[in-house]
Amino acid sequence: MRGLAAFGMAKQIDEESFAAVAALETLTMPGVEAGIQVHIDAVEKIKFDLPNYLERRGYQNPTDATDSLVQALYGAPAWEWMARPENASVGRNFAMWMGAQRTGQDPWLDIFPAEQYLSDVAPNDILFVDVGGNRGHQALDLKQRHPKLTGKVVVQDMEAILENADKGAISAADIQLMPHDFFTPQPLQGARCYYLRNIFHDHPDDRCLQILKSLMTAMTKDSFILIDDMVIPAVGASWQSVQLDWTMITLPALERTFSEWKTLIEERAGMMIEKVWVYDEATAEGLLLCRKV
Repeated sequence: MRGLAAFGMAKQIDEESFAAVAALETLTMPGVEAGIQVHIDAVEKIKFDLPNYLERRGYQNPTDATDSLVQALYGAPAWEWMARPENASVGRNFAMWMGAQRTGQDPWLDIFPAEQYLSDVAPNDILFVDVGGNRGHQALDLKQRHPKLTGKVVVQDMEAILENADKGAISAADIQLMPHDFFTPQPLQGARCYYLRNIFHDHPDDRCLQILKSLMTAMTKDSFILIDDMVIPAVGASWQSVQLDWTMITLPALERTFSEWKTLIEERAGMMIEKVWVYDEATAEGLLLCRKV
């Protein structure tokens, strides 16, 4: 406890008494605690070998999804490794962490004009598909903030992830769960919005292009893709965004600047970026609204 107090993680009251401070309370939140455990069990080992990995590749950004640092250390891509039964606890903690990692940050729904872009959808049509939506946190937030919006709301992810969703809350909000691999063709045709949060930053451009093309085949003229990910400034990036970019290199993937998003979405996928919102300046979290040309 003296050690925690010395680093400002607790407050020493007297020789034998200590009290929690805000930082310690944050670290003991279940989702944050789960994230710390993921770092202990998997991420820190990866980061320790990152300098050697980059040196072996001549300090070039890795782009081959089959030749990542994660695979070199664990023998499989990150998602496949976490899905193995012997790593089930890592997978559970990772899912909890994803649900809590932006705690305290500005929510995307604070800046996105949902009524403007998601109105006039018939009750039997599909309003919102959260592609790779984990346990449905964002879909629930959308329904709670905008109860008058009509149309079906669906959360898609791997079956093992969806099994841990709060079924009571999901059912009460009239949200559907659907197992789906976003690298395969999108089965829900003509949804108004296909929303992807923290998906593209997990993959190199070629894999992201595969995801985009799977969605484009399902889109109509009224459909759009809403990408919720970092839009790193070309100059003056924050430490938060750069730190996560270093982590993404190990997958291999990256956090993207606007010019990198433009290359991926417009030049390679042949789509159009209609609108960009940056809703958290400190972390560069943003939304890119994309349509078929």
